[in-house]
Amino acid sequence: MQAVLKLEPGSEISSRVLKKQVDLLYRNQLFAVIVTAVVMALLFAFLSLSIDWSYLQGWLLLYFAVLVLRIYFSRLYFSSKNSPAFNVRRSEWIYSSGILLSGLVWAGMTIWLFPMLDLKGQLLFIIVVMGFVAAAQGTMGFRRFPTYSYTLLLLISLAIALNISTFPNVYAVTIAIVVFMLYILRSYTIFYNYTHNMLCLQELAIDRENELLLQREKANSANMTKSAFLSRMSHELRTPLNAILGLTELQLLDQTAPLTAKQKQRIKKISDAGMHLVSIVNDVLDFSRIETGEMDIQLEVIRLDDVIRESVTMIENRASTRSITIASDPLPGDIYVKADRKRLKQIIVNLLDNAVKYNKQGGMVTIDVKKVENEYIQLSVIDTGYGIDDDSIDELFKPFSRLGAERIGIDGTGIGLSLSKQLVELMEGRIGVKCRQGEGCCFWIALPSVMPEEHDEEKRETADAGVFMASGNDRILLVEDNLVNCEVAVDMLESIGLDVDIANNGEQALELYDRNSYKLILMDCEMPVMDGFTATRKLRLKEREKQLQSVPIIALTAHAISGAREKCIASGMDDFLSKPFSMSDLTSMLRKWLESDDTESSVLNRHLSENLAYTGDLNDIEIDWGILDFDTINKLYQKQQKDNSNLLKNVINIYLDQSTDLLAGLTEAISRGDPEATRKVAHTLKSSSENVGATELAELFRAIEKTCEKESIDDSLVQETYQKYSDVKQALKDIQKFLAAS
Repeated sequence: MQAVLKLEPGSEISSRVLKKQVDLLYRNQLFAVIVTAVVMALLFAFLSLSIDWSYLQGWLLLYFAVLVLRIYFSRLYFSSKNSPAFNVRRSEWIYSSGILLSGLVWAGMTIWLFPMLDLKGQLLFIIVVMGFVAAAQGTMGFRRFPTYSYTLLLLISLAIALNISTFPNVYAVTIAIVVFMLYILRSYTIFYNYTHNMLCLQELAIDRENELLLQREKANSANMTKSAFLSRMSHELRTPLNAILGLTELQLLDQTAPLTAKQKQRIKKISDAGMHLVSIVNDVLDFSRIETGEMDIQLEVIRLDDVIRESVTMIENRASTRSITIASDPLPGDIYVKADRKRLKQIIVNLLDNAVKYNKQGGMVTIDVKKVENEYIQLSVIDTGYGIDDDSIDELFKPFSRLGAERIGIDGTGIGLSLSKQLVELMEGRIGVKCRQGEGCCFWIALPSVMPEEHDEEKRETADAGVFMASGNDRILLVEDNLVNCEVAVDMLESIGLDVDIANNGEQALELYDRNSYKLILMDCEMPVMDGFTATRKLRLKEREKQLQSVPIIALTAHAISGAREKCIASGMDDFLSKPFSMSDLTSMLRKWLESDDTESSVLNRHLSENLAYTGDLNDIEIDWGILDFDTINKLYQKQQKDNSNLLKNVINIYLDQSTDLLAGLTEAISRGDPEATRKVAHTLKSSSENVGATELAELFRAIEKTCEKESIDDSLVQETYQKYSDVKQALKDIQKFLAAS
């Protein structure tokens, strides 16, 4: 027999269990009363055949009066159970009183009527009484007192009635009734124990669930606090980092007052240290995003050798300072994996960085790629370092575990491998390590392989491909309260010929917006007086009220946690540039939002035409100046001579490198009948061609751009464009030769 769970008397759980038990008693009572009434009516109808009705009607009326009273008790219970004055003990006592009255009436009827019946009637009476006793378990077995008292009253009165009647074999029948009574009491006890324990466990489970919900709420609150802290720390760190990295980049690019070799070396070290700090901040934020389930992974088909090459490029300088060689066998171009490109590059860079940091001076890092299990591509990074002992391998992928590296002066946070492991698993891959003490380590990742025929040609953002273009009709408004960051941004913007107005808070920005017309607004988010979000909402409201064309607003924010971009967009901003940002980051954003469809010169060319006088220093180049605009080329050349820079050389190199890929993209877009892709590529080629003085070629690209929007492109127009591009390419190569010789 299952033991009953012991609860502390008066405890909250004990009170709730009692309340549920009493509730079950009352919920089962109505059905029990109805069944009892029907059975009693049938029983008395049968008894009337052998007993005079005058003896029966009193007992029948009394029993039905008790049933009506019990129904009244039930109604009273259900009407008061939710009231503040409800008393569960009182309700149990009232229920038990009704059961006792029923038992007493039964006992009286049994002792009074049983001797008057013939043998058949007595047998039926015994069966009915024992049936009521057995049925009581399902209706009142949730509490001990009602069931035990009801059973004892009915069976003891039946035993007494047997002994005062002429029933045959009374002794044997009495023993049978006693045995039945013991059996039924045991059955009641088991039923009670089971239901009691079940209710107790249910209440305990409810308490545990409530505790878990409370703990989850606390955990969510802690996560929100942590996110707020990370957001604040991210902002506080990124704001000065933006100034440090921006100023160092500008200092390194400054050709008017060039640094000495030693100064460049120092500035480069400052920049490297700043970038290292940025990577630490990014790792901590990424780790937090994964913990809170906010890491966004975009799986796509990626050509692996491209990512490896880019990753090696980022590590080469650090490797060269320690005379470490990075070796990799050439990969066939048809190896593709399913991964998030940005995160995969982050993982590979982390593995390569570790292989360099923990390697021996003059050591080697080997990259090996092979197919495993026919479904995965395994990339291994093998170093010739000191290795790791077997006892420490289990600690490698735990957060903030450095295995004593801090004692030997190797920098790091100890979360790189842990972060890499979680990123790989989010990309449906695996990561592992093979190490031997003193013989180096082999870290590997395995990612799902994709067959070449499944590969869709990677879509490149054509907006990033050309030299920065913008119409230059109006100036830019920079809204920034940090004066150092302001200086960095202004220097970057003015270096490419943009006119910049400055506001130090949202109110000033609104005032300047009312007085001037701007092509674009760079808006810091957190500022005194009025923040960027409020200023943006008010500015958008002004535009709607005055029915003005919407000005692109780019958020400049040091916040990089999940939700920051969404908050900026929700306030009415158009895009998001996270601090610290580089010159290339800024120009990419400007290119995206300032490039226009009109035929005016770019900001760069406008700036050159205003500040450079024409001289004929390039007249000696033997090229057909009908192909290229001499004035445009010469202005770039004069700017290069004035600043002692490589402006013209760099512009030509960029154009030749990028236009080749863009032309291939144009051919593909035309062949597959994609007018939108064709328009974008043609527009970028048009703008880039104008920037190198290829005005006739630019007009051909403009014709393709306009034609593809309405109808199919004539093959003769495409062929003429390709021929003109070939002529422009040759002319630019002739200029390259001249620059190399001069």
